[in-house]
Formats: sequence, C-alpha cells, structure tokens
Amino acid sequence: MQRHRSTIAILPLLAAILLAPTLLYAGVQDTPDGMRTMVNSDVGVERWAITRHPDGSLTGNVFRSDGGDPSFIACTANEAPESYNCQGGDGCLTPPSEPGQSTRGTSESPIGGILFASKDVGAERWAITLNADGTLTGNVFNSDGSPPSFIYCEPEGSMFRCFGADECVEKPCGGTFNEIGVVSLPADFFELPAECGDSYSLISDNVPLKDTFFMPIDGSCAPLNELTVTSSPGGDLDSGWTGIAHDNETPSEVSVTVDLLCPDGENCTVDGTSLVDELFGAPLPLSSGGVPVCVLNIFREAVNGTYTCSDGCGETDVLLESQVFLVQDIAKPCPTCVGDDAFNDGAKNGVCDGGDNDGEACDSGASDPNFGDTSLDCLPSGSSVGELEINLSPATTGSISVDSDLDCASPLFPPGTCYCPNQIQPNACIDGICTNGECLANDPDGLCSNARFRSCRLEFGSEDCEDTFAGSGSCVAKNRPCFGTNVSAEGECAVPGEEGTLVSFFCVPATRAAAINTTAGLPGPGLVQLKGGSVRVPVQ
Repeated sequence: MQRHRSTIAILPLLAAILLAPTLLYAGVQDTPDGMRTMVNSDVGVERWAITRHPDGSLTGNVFRSDGGDPSFIACTANEAPESYNCQGGDGCLTPPSEPGQSTRGTSESPIGGILFASKDVGAERWAITLNADGTLTGNVFNSDGSPPSFIYCEPEGSMFRCFGADECVEKPCGGTFNEIGVVSLPADFFELPAECGDSYSLISDNVPLKDTFFMPIDGSCAPLNELTVTSSPGGDLDSGWTGIAHDNETPSEVSVTVDLLCPDGENCTVDGTSLVDELFGAPLPLSSGGVPVCVLNIFREAVNGTYTCSDGCGETDVLLESQVFLVQDIAKPCPTCVGDDAFNDGAKNGVCDGGDNDGEACDSGASDPNFGDTSLDCLPSGSSVGELEINLSPATTGSISVDSDLDCASPLFPPGTCYCPNQIQPNACIDGICTNGECLANDPDGLCSNARFRSCRLEFGSEDCEDTFAGSGSCVAKNRPCFGTNVSAEGECAVPGEEGTLVSFFCVPATRAAAINTTAGLPGPGLVQLKGGSVRVPVQ
C-alpha cells in the first residue's frame, strides 16, 4: 500500500546538510565520463545517496537511521546559485522478494526521464538511478557496514557493463573506476507497480546546498569548519593518589563540537567559545572503594587550541568545573536513560531512571560499560559536595611527561615527590615505591571480576561477588595502582574516520566530603586517556 510521508519530516534533513555536526562519512565521485557527480554522505542521522546531473538537477535516496523505508528526492537548480527546488516522496514500495531483505522501493522522478531504485541485491543494497541516457549511477551498500562503493554502468544490450570505485580524495575524480563486469539486473528492478501514483510533494522551493557538498575530502580544511569529537570505548581515567579510583573506563558516545578556523587549509585554531557553561557530555558515573559519585563536568571557559588538518593532531586547553554529587548506590552512581539506543540525536526516546528527572523523557548522551547510559536530560538529585576546578591543560594528541616537583603536605615523605598543592603523600605503596604503575609491596586488592567497583575478600571466592550480586563474577586479585615520580602518556593523532587518543594530566582538588577525599586521595593527581573519532564539516 502506497504511503505519503509528510514534507515536514523531510525538510529538516535537507537543511541539515549545511549544519550537520554528526557527519560520519562523506564520499564523492565523478562518473568516468565526467557528466555526473555522485555523493554518498551521512547528514545528521540520515544517509544521503544522490547524483548531480549535467543540467544541475539532483536525484537520489535518503536512508533513515531507524531502518525505515528510504525516501526519494528530486531537485532542480534555481537561477540563484547554490539553491534548489526540491520534491520528496516515498516512491512505490514492494515487499522483500526474499526473507531477511529490506522493503524495496522504485520511483519515477517528477522532473522527468529518470527512474530510481533502492533494493537488495544479494547481501548488498543497491541505490541507483536509471538515467535518461540509459546509464546507471549510484551506490552499493555493503552488509558489513563498510563505506559504500560508487557504481557506474553503461547499457550493453539487455545488460549493463558496470564499473566501481571508492570515494574520490582529490580532483580530478572519475579516473579510479575499475570494471566489475557485465551485470544482469532482474527484469523488474526498475518496474513500477501498476497502482503506483504520484507520491511527490514540494519540500521547499529554496533549499540551500553549498557546492562544497559535491567536493571530495582531500585532507585539507575549509576556512571555517565544525569539528565534532566523539568518545569511543577503551579510554581510562585515574584520579587521586591512593590508586583506588584508578583504571576507570571512560564512557563512549560523548560528543563535543568546536569551530576550526583554518586560513591556509592546514593549520587551524580551535574556537570553543560556544561551549562556555555547557556540560561536557552527560553526567559521569564513578564508583570506587564503596564510594559512588555522579559528576557534572561544565566548561567554565572557552576551549582553545590548535589543530592540523592533514594528520588530525591537536592540542587544546579544556578548563572545567566538576560538580561532584555523593550518592548511595555503588552500582548506580548517576541516573540512567533507559530505552534510547540512538545517542545524541535529539530524540528523547528513553526514560530517566532515578535523579531529579525520574520518569521524564531523555536522549541518551553517553554509554558507560559498568553503569549504563546517561543523559543530559537525567540529572542527579541533591546538592554538590564540591565544585572542583579541573584543568586539562593541555589535552593533546601528542605526548605528556610530568615529574613530581612539590613537597607533600605530610613531612613524612621526601621533598618534591608530590604533584599537586596540599597533596598529602605520593601514593599508597607501603614502601613508597611505585613500580610501573603498581604497588608491588602491598597485598593485592580483591575486586569482583565483572564489577570492578565492588571490593571483595579474596579468601571467600565468589561469596562477596556472584553469590551476593548476580553477574558480578568472582573475586580476583589486583595490584594497587599508583603514580610514581613521573607520569607519562602517549596520545595519537587521527584524521576523520580513524580513532585517536587525547591525553591530559591534571590535579583534582579536595571535595567537601571526607569519604571521597580519603578513598580517592584528594587533593591528588589525575590522568585521562580518551579514545575517540572525529568529524569535520565545512561551514560556509
């Protein structure tokens, strides 16, 4: 049965081309004959696969992140530059021909002479256009989620001779196609159902679309860009001198967007003025030594720094106010956002569990491997027990090496062996010696294998873990972590599409809660190693 999607739902997708800070993949390729430009780009939370034709018109597909049926789009170029008159619709949908395949869609362009198809071919999804001259252009999406291929086919009798290529990285494009071979498409591939009617409606008669959308990404930057960095699993946070609050895995899916000012296309200045007073991601859950806290990290000043486009190396100053909330449940330091699997998409499809916003709708903003998904919409209850100035200065993709040079607050320890003002002692090693980040002279600590925030007695096996708290595993021995007289870490540069590492050393002031200070060892040093990927979007 034919459906008509509201143009209200499609228009924001078109507008998002200019503003999308969540552009995860962008590929451009010219056809070998140079007549058309194909674009395959993530725009916001949608995937766009469109072709620009010799007359300047645009045709193609929009794939939705929720897995719903694709929309078809057709645009004609206005007289005004970089402006288009666009229509959109569902086309004609038919059920899958085989189990496990997606709904198939075909459509006839309202601007004439062009047929669209979005169908599964084997394990691949083909989103292609049959052009007026008989050629095929479009994309082949792979089932493994890898970047799609561009495809160009010329008619050869009743079949097509097809060529494929990856995205173009610099002009001129079109010369990297390799012959796939002669392809026979099913006879009904572009067939329109008999009951198919006109499902197109006007989206807008003035859709702004910059020419840069059709340009390859060559490693250089436009004069002004938006850079979005999103954390991935595997990061690490160490806080305090006792070592109890070390080895905390940092949440993934935390996103931060800054401006890049790149006058020469290579060397950029980072401008994070817009972040002031905003939260640095969703609330941060931490739980160590039986003391759970929920931390709100707020940008107290603008983020500033440098960035190079060709290698993705950067160094910034990130100055935070960390508001610390002491809570009761060691297994749930922060309220969670339950039921929303799409992070930071603006859609509040989850429900807050706990905190001031219990029961309210939420958009998941971070994923913690121990404590679930948290959200900017789900804030902790109660009052902060500390508003701590945390200076990640610098936070760098390079290397850091910091030597202890301050006298400890306690006279029992050698001069120059502490890092932070009012730090009581260097570490919790009974002999004072930290060897490769561990107190080897201490008896090992007992921690539950699947819930490292739970302490346990080694001699009692799983009694304090699995036997009492299902899923927490067995009690395992762990040497107490420590900071020695030097703290070093290596970052890693990364261009968009690759994973990098940002590292920073900092001091953590004391809170107003003795339990937190004693357990973690505050005031004391801190080290963070954040893994993540980045996305650059030119802004005109």
